[in-house]
Parts: sequence; C-alpha cells; structure tokens
Amino acid sequence: MAGVVGLDADRAHHLFAVLRLGVGAEVSLFNPRDGEYRGVITAINKRSASVEITQLLVGVAAIAARPELTLFFAAVKRDAMDLMVEKCTELGVSRLQPIITDHTVAGRVGLERLRAIALAAAEQSGRLSVPTVAEPLSLAEVLSNDSQPLFACCEAGEARPILAAVAGMGSVASLGIIIGPEGGFSPAEFAEFARLTHVTRVSMGEVILRCDTAAIAAVALVMNSILRSPENS
Repeated sequence: MAGVVGLDADRAHHLFAVLRLGVGAEVSLFNPRDGEYRGVITAINKRSASVEITQLLVGVAAIAARPELTLFFAAVKRDAMDLMVEKCTELGVSRLQPIITDHTVAGRVGLERLRAIALAAAEQSGRLSVPTVAEPLSLAEVLSNDSQPLFACCEAGEARPILAAVAGMGSVASLGIIIGPEGGFSPAEFAEFARLTHVTRVSMGEVILRCDTAAIAAVALVMNSILRSPENS
C-alpha cells in the first residue's frame, strides 16, 4: 500500500464527526491484505476522506501462519449475541457463524448489526482484519463439513477439558468452536457429536456458563493456547 488512499463514507463520517479529526491528523489504516499503516489525512468531510500513507506499522506475514478460528454460535438474545461478537472479535476469531440448533429459540439474526459490531471491535482492538459474519447455517450443515476439527462446548461430565483438547490437537490450519443455545444441545445432537471423528466435546470446568460467557471463555483459551504453541508461532 502506498500513495493516497480514499476512505468510504462511513469511515470518513467516523473520523470527521465522531473523532473530530481534520487535515493533518495522523491515523492508522489496516486491511488483511496489506497490514497496518500510519497515514496523514489530506482531505476530509462527512462524506469522504483521503489519507496519505507514510509508514508501514505491521505487515501481514506475522499473522499469516496462524490457524483460522471460526466461532459457530447458536442464535440467542440480542444483547448476548452482540457481546459475543464484540468480545470474540477482539480476541481474534476469523469467522463468526450463527447456527440453528434443535433448541434455538431466538428469531431473526441481525447480520448487518453484527457486522457493524465486528468492524467497530476490530478497529478498537487494533487487529488487522475484520472477521466474516456469515449467513446462518443449521448445525447439521456445520457438522457435515469435516474439513476442520470442531470443538463442541458441553458440560464437564460429558466432555474433555478444552486445554487438554487443544494440547492434543497438534498443528492445524483451521479450527471451529461450537456454542449451543440457552437450552443446550439436544440428545440427538450429543449423539451426533459422539459419532463424528472430527468433533471433540470439550468443557471449561465444572461451572455452567451462559452462552455468551462460554463463547468468550472458549475463544480466549483456544487463542491463547494457539499463540503460545511453537507449532503455530
């Protein structure tokens, strides 16, 4: 990336009207293709802005070898879902995939709202990419794809400790974490987890966590373990 970069209306409005920045102010720009750069605003109003690139801050090579982490989460109440998306974005997930399970009771998933939350969280946390927020899938559709290992978060008596599961996983290109709804997984879904070799039932201890808390805790534990692993560093 070099030269002068034009910003879209949303980014320009945020810089101009919210942060109240003007010509000459320094900003950071990022994308997953080029990395993170420092630049200086050369023109700005509430509908558009131009930034002259001055310095490379972080290249993409440093994160290119990390496994991609997808969070498959059952649609739940709006506040819990918003928090889940925000915090898991900050923690580094690559993809956020709403799913419909046997016990899912939430109605419509506001994808545009969740995408806006993910974008804001990525900007706030300084990460180089914004996770994809995908169209909802059924749990059956997720399980039918055996291209990556999946961790299904369950209660302790029915599962392996999540850190032990990560330690025994070895080097992988991608990994998925599945979080169920408020009512948990159905007996049929548990049976399917047990049948499939690419699915590991995992737990985060003896306490029973809310869906959003379970998602944030699972992502934090897995990401920390991946970043500390010599195979994935």
